[in-house]
Amino acid sequence: MVISQSLCDVCAVPVGDVREAVLTLESQPVLVDMAPNGLDDVPVCFDQAGAAIGRVKEAGALIRQWHDTFESYRGVHADKDLEIAFLDWMNPPFIAGHWVPEMVELLGLTNCHGQAREPSFKVTWEAINAAQPDLLVSACCGFGVAQAEREAAHVACTVIHLDGHLRFSAAQPRQAGPRYENHFPTHPFCA
Repeated sequence: MVISQSLCDVCAVPVGDVREAVLTLESQPVLVDMAPNGLDDVPVCFDQAGAAIGRVKEAGALIRQWHDTFESYRGVHADKDLEIAFLDWMNPPFIAGHWVPEMVELLGLTNCHGQAREPSFKVTWEAINAAQPDLLVSACCGFGVAQAEREAAHVACTVIHLDGHLRFSAAQPRQAGPRYENHFPTHPFCA
C-alpha cells in the first residue's frame, strides 16, 4: 500500500505524480489518497487505510481512540477567554487552516482569522495586529519548535511555538505526549 495526500502539494509529492509512479511498479500496490480538510475527515482516512490493508477492526478502535482523545480536551481553556491567532508559517505569516481552527475552538479558545476546513492563507503582520489577538501561537508546517523560533526571530511580539511537524502539520494519531494546556498557563496572558 502507498499512502498519499492530495490536501497540499507543498507538503508532499502531488498525488498525480504518486499515481504515475505507482503505475510503474511491478508489484502494483494499492494507492490510498487522503485529504482530510477538517477533524471529522481524519477518521475517514483511518477507515480508508484500514480497508486497504484488511484491518477494519483496528481502524475502528483507532477512530474511537481519536474521538475519546479529542473529547478529553473539549473546553479545557474555556475559562481563559483568549482569542488566538494561530500561524502555520512565520515568514511570511500564514494563518493556519484546515483542522487547526477546529482544534483551537475545541479547547474553548476563540480562533482569530483562520477558517475551519479551508486552506491556510497568507496574511500581513498588520492584519494580525489589527485583529488584536490575546495570544500568537505558531506551529510552523513541518518544523519543530527550535526551527520555528529561528523563523520568528524578526517578530517583535511574544509567540508561543508548538511543534508543527509533530503535532499539527499532519492530521494523524501520534503517541501520547505532553498535553497542550501545559503551554498556556505559563504565558503572561493566561496568568
